[in-house]
Order: sequence, then C-alpha cells, then structure tokens
Amino acid sequence: MQSRITLIIHERLGNWARQLRPRMISPTLKVRETRSAADLALAVQQDRFALVVVDLRSGPAEMLADLNQNREQLADTLTLVLDPDQNPAAATLAQELGVTLVRSGFVSPPDIVRLLEQWALLAQQRINASGWFQPQTSGDLAALQG
Repeated sequence: MQSRITLIIHERLGNWARQLRPRMISPTLKVRETRSAADLALAVQQDRFALVVVDLRSGPAEMLADLNQNREQLADTLTLVLDPDQNPAAATLAQELGVTLVRSGFVSPPDIVRLLEQWALLAQQRINASGWFQPQTSGDLAALQG
C-alpha cells in the first residue's frame, strides 16, 4: 500500500509553490507551503519522510537558520536547497546542515519535478522499510477498520 507523501515547499515568497503545485500530478503527493521555522517544524512533525524544497532567494541567512532550527526533525526527509544566486557559503552551510542536495544557479521547474518524482519513490521505499504506514485517505483507514 502506498502512503501519502508530503512535499513541503519552504520559501518566503511562494514562487516555487506556484511553479511546482500545478506540475505535481502524483495522487500520492500532497503539497504544503511553509513560510517560517515554526511552520516548517509543524509540517515535518506531521510527515517525517517528507520531501522538502527550500528556496534561498528571499534571504539565504534566514532560510538556512530555519533549516538549522529544524535540523533534527529534518533528519529523515529528502531536502533540496535551491540557491539561485550561487552563494558558495550558503551551499556549503546547507550541506553541513545535512540537506540531501543543493542546486545552485538556474534550475527549471520540470527538472525539479523530475527529481521530486524520483525522490517520492525513494521516500515510499523508506516508509515501507521503516514499518510506517500513512493512509492516503480516511477511506483507507476505514477499510482497515473493517
């Protein structure tokens, strides 16, 4: 059984959310936007195997501070940091914070969607291997209850 996987888009302005939301067609993937460290913490607590995209465009120091504040909660996530300004210090710090991948410079939305689709499969494998089950809908839960 497939679990519902959350794609958390952490950014201040919503640019990537507008790009990715209409392109994400997988029924097992739900998109959630966060704007603050507290929002990010809550989202990750609700889905420890989430996929996380962090855009540094609107403030690399603040966004990296949000990652640092949630470092332990993000341990099981697959986290992509987008660094459009190609700031070497930001990329290095993001890697030290344990993110999965940093992409610097221009990255097209279709490229990000392809990567996230691959990561969604990997996240599903990680969920299955961990023994966790997250129903896709309340109907799935009702079916299990008989």
